[in-house]
Amino acid sequence: MTPQEAWNRRKPSVSHLKVFCSISYVHVDDQVRTKLDDKSKKMIFVGYDQKSKGYKLYNPNEGNMLISRDVKFNEEGAWDWKVNNSEKYDFLLILDEEEEIYKDY
Repeated sequence: MTPQEAWNRRKPSVSHLKVFCSISYVHVDDQVRTKLDDKSKKMIFVGYDQKSKGYKLYNPNEGNMLISRDVKFNEEGAWDWKVNNSEKYDFLLILDEEEEIYKDY
């Protein structure tokens, strides 16, 4: 039993706490991004900031830390350290004529 529970006769709420190392999506300001850029960045939640009401987030792809309050959490998800999670999409169009050339490779 915690002291607060003994005093108030009810358990304290812990709904505001987040899962450590969960995937989070931080909002990117309109001034920083261009029209076709993503509105959020995928990062890892590493803790709470002591000087403000923000969350500490780490981006392993860029290797930098960020403190922000505009964050959405995916507490069931975990970062896959084996795969490079930079979300770049490279599309290659292969036509029927080119398929025969690439079959040997």
